[in-house]
Amino acid sequence: MLCPRCRSEMHKTIGRYQYRECGLDNLFFVDWPMFVCGGCELKLPRLPDAETLVAPITRNIVIQPGRLDGDTILFLRKAMALTSNEFATMLRVERGTVSRWENNKSSIDGLIDLRLRLDAIDRLLPPTMRKELLQILVPVFQHQYTGEIMINQKEIVVPKAETPDPEPVLA
Repeated sequence: MLCPRCRSEMHKTIGRYQYRECGLDNLFFVDWPMFVCGGCELKLPRLPDAETLVAPITRNIVIQPGRLDGDTILFLRKAMALTSNEFATMLRVERGTVSRWENNKSSIDGLIDLRLRLDAIDRLLPPTMRKELLQILVPVFQHQYTGEIMINQKEIVVPKAETPDPEPVLA
């Protein structure tokens, strides 16, 4: 495979990839198959379609301690395919409140944060993953929940084992 940037040969490897394409600057795929250019060091991961990645990303978001930041709230709203009005209704808040959260103008209340995580689990994750996550999530809110906003403080790491294999890349 040739590098789209410099036309040098690319080689297959396993590595760490910061997946900014989803709108979260702190999301990383680890032990991930990718191509790396020998000339310009461009990294191109082998990714399945974006919808397939929603479940493993959501799983790792909802177990993070600390309040969700605006980018994460926006990611979850878009993953649920909800307008800001629908999202606000689901969380029993005003649409302007959602806008302030998503723009990091105000922080989400702890109880609403929990409600959002539970709704994300119900709407975005397969049933097999739900029970496991509810058991993990309870201690987060009982003991580890810091009340601090997570704005790029903690990495959200999605291991390769949690995602399906992507379709083969045609060179």
